[in-house]
Amino acid sequence: MILSSVRQFENIQAREINIIITPQFLMVEVISEKTDSYGFLRAFSEPRSKASVLGMNVGLPVGPDPWSELHSLLLKNWLEVCDNSHYDHGPASNSAKQLPTRVLYLGDSEYFDDIRLLVTKEGQNGRYVALSHCWGTDKFLATTMDSLNDFQNKIPFRELPQTFQDAIVITKSLGIQYLWIDSLCIIQEGDGMADWRRESKRMEEVFSSAYCALAATSAINPTQGFLKTRSQSQCVMLEDATDKGLYIYVDELSNKFSQDVEMGVLNKRAWVLQERALSRRTIHFTQGQTYFECGSVIRSANMTEMIR
Repeated sequence: MILSSVRQFENIQAREINIIITPQFLMVEVISEKTDSYGFLRAFSEPRSKASVLGMNVGLPVGPDPWSELHSLLLKNWLEVCDNSHYDHGPASNSAKQLPTRVLYLGDSEYFDDIRLLVTKEGQNGRYVALSHCWGTDKFLATTMDSLNDFQNKIPFRELPQTFQDAIVITKSLGIQYLWIDSLCIIQEGDGMADWRRESKRMEEVFSSAYCALAATSAINPTQGFLKTRSQSQCVMLEDATDKGLYIYVDELSNKFSQDVEMGVLNKRAWVLQERALSRRTIHFTQGQTYFECGSVIRSANMTEMIR
């Protein structure tokens, strides 16, 4: 595994390689004429294990499946901790805000058969989630002047592209009834783009007032979806020969926020960078794992935490 961390820099002409060991990390430092590069191994223990009681960092070999109840509980916990502990933005995010001009009302049915487009009223407050996603080039279900009245009665869940279905599943699992998706909440055709010109001026308010944003970071278009099973990282369990039940895990550091999020396909779009900057909290669904980002901290589903 150490060799694997070193090999990722095989194309760098190094003048010095240092291996630095701490109780939580093994760091490979490669120093060249132009830049310094780093590779990490992570040492961690499972929650409530002997090693965690002794002070070892807590983590998971692989994050929970995105469809699982554990994943849903993790997202709720991230938001609740932010609501109650991050005083510069948490309470403001938790308070009910004026709903956007239109939102998807997700209803109470576990079968997703009472979803509809809700035209809100002035002073109608509530908590809602906003979706940030790539449009791609293929056509998908969207609100037009022809479909507006029908969508106010019902939006067929199974006719929605997978990314929108996934966003509905996550929003309902958070206990929130309202979801904002641009292509469904802004009229896309049939009015000479008048609604788009009007509503695009309110994008700042839509994202800054949302309870949180969901970022479909790994999906290049709405048909791909973002709730996908992630592969487990290469992981080794090390057990103390003198103390039965005392063990830790070592793996390549899978908390690659910069690679998964900053360099992801979604964040290559200029307007998405604006949406992310405006959102108080964003949950990023990447190919590697799920991340939570707010003004105070970045967390990952394998229970690694980075302070902002």
